[in-house]
Amino acid sequence: MRATIYAITIVSFAMVTAVGAQPAPHMQGQPGPHETHGGAGLMFTPEHGAMLRQHAESQHFAPVHDPAVHAQVGATLPGAVELHPLPDALVGHLPAARPYRYTIIDNRPVVVDPGSHRIVHVGE
Repeated sequence: MRATIYAITIVSFAMVTAVGAQPAPHMQGQPGPHETHGGAGLMFTPEHGAMLRQHAESQHFAPVHDPAVHAQVGATLPGAVELHPLPDALVGHLPAARPYRYTIIDNRPVVVDPGSHRIVHVGE
């Protein structure tokens, strides 16, 4: 009898511990209050958007001002839109973002899959 109670206690404790150890919702692939999803489940923050705008300005990258080009996740950019490597500081925060490129469309940083030219994230 004692062995059964002991086993039930151990299992119950393990279940409670496992449930309590679950990461916060934004760590389970859901964005937190100031994060948005990007490609491959990446989480971009407003600070990352500021990094991209600042980097584009410091490198003198020309922003895109074309009424036919829309900064919308899932949209495909024309091949003529120049894409730039993400800055090292941002990749340091999000190493999985390294293969992506970016551009600025009407002052909004846009992260793009360079293979398909599809927008995976639009910053603020």
